[in-house]
Amino acid sequence: MTCIFCNKGRKKVRGEYENLVKCVTEKAEQSIKTVAEEVQDFELLGNISGVDLRAREAKYHESCRKSYIRDVNREHHTATVQTELTKLAEGTGVNTKLQEAHLKVLQHMCVATWSNPRLKMEMWSG
Repeated sequence: MTCIFCNKGRKKVRGEYENLVKCVTEKAEQSIKTVAEEVQDFELLGNISGVDLRAREAKYHESCRKSYIRDVNREHHTATVQTELTKLAEGTGVNTKLQEAHLKVLQHMCVATWSNPRLKMEMWSG
């Protein structure tokens, strides 16, 4: 299992390894989802949208979660995303990370759609 933020299992913090912790509270889950939506973190949203993080036992390093939800990071990340979206719209300096994130969201949607027999039936009969 890896951290939902840094994608690492082991992380060294101040000379010691930090263990992964499970997302066990609704407050923690909501704060992660709220910030991901605010900063338009497409990569993380592709992995957590529509997912009950507590039921799925999502794991993260506490230092990664704290760092992610800090206001300072939100402002910086939002500016970066806006810059990349502008570049994408203008067709200059297309960011492959953003493209990869869009692909992950699309893949997630396809898997969710095709794993639901009712939706498949509606798509093919309609």
